[in-house]
Amino acid sequence: MPYYRLYHLDPHTGHITRADELFAGDDVAAMHDLQQRQSDHPLELWERGRKVGRIDATLEAAGTPLQRRVSERS
Repeated sequence: MPYYRLYHLDPHTGHITRADELFAGDDVAAMHDLQQRQSDHPLELWERGRKVGRIDATLEAAGTPLQRRVSERS
């Protein structure tokens, strides 16, 4: 089963603030997991040295929906 790293990024600097481990059957399953997470900061999903995807904003802040953008990279 592939091993992924989920990086939580500072929205102002882009620096990594936290990293989580994620195990998924493939990139599609890993991206699905990423899309289900809620965060008020950008998230990037990596498998070794390969960027799999990114979400820029996912949470509703103060009752106002934020635009959710998901990008995938092969």
